[in-house]
Amino acid sequence: MHAGVVAATLWPAVGCRFLGGALIVLVAWLIRHDVARRTIRRNGLPRYAAAAMLAGYFWLAVAGTMWLAGGQPASPQRYDVLVHACFLGFAMSMVMAHAPVILPAVLRVKLPYRPILWLPLGLLHLGLALRVAAGLVLGHGLAWQASGFLTVAALLALAGAAATCVIGGRVQRFQEVAA
Repeated sequence: MHAGVVAATLWPAVGCRFLGGALIVLVAWLIRHDVARRTIRRNGLPRYAAAAMLAGYFWLAVAGTMWLAGGQPASPQRYDVLVHACFLGFAMSMVMAHAPVILPAVLRVKLPYRPILWLPLGLLHLGLALRVAAGLVLGHGLAWQASGFLTVAALLALAGAAATCVIGGRVQRFQEVAA
């Protein structure tokens, strides 16, 4: 994949297609070997994390397909879709998938799983789907702007959901100690 990035930088016409193919191969490998395919059938945190990771793989495949089929982005709309599919669809999905595990390690607080975590994940992917549809089909209009609003709402909701989980966990522990 590193070769694809270098090739896309030096020889965009061929390199972008190579990068797209490399991303599709990576996604195929991840879907085949990642535990997310199995943990999606479980409940609670494993299902949430698996759903976030599989959704991220989907958006990475969208970007890879666009690069493979279209090469270097020739319009601002295609560029917008590629950037957002990679950095919001894939990267932020991975952040959301791993936040319940990483945040406690970094912030030294317990962050128990709560269903509220699905809200920011849903908002993120709804906003991204609207952005892709608006950018490729409708152009940069009201729907495209609404997608930006949904994306910001998703990121703010992630912070709020994490705080809710931390506070809810502390209240629950306090109630258990008091009982």
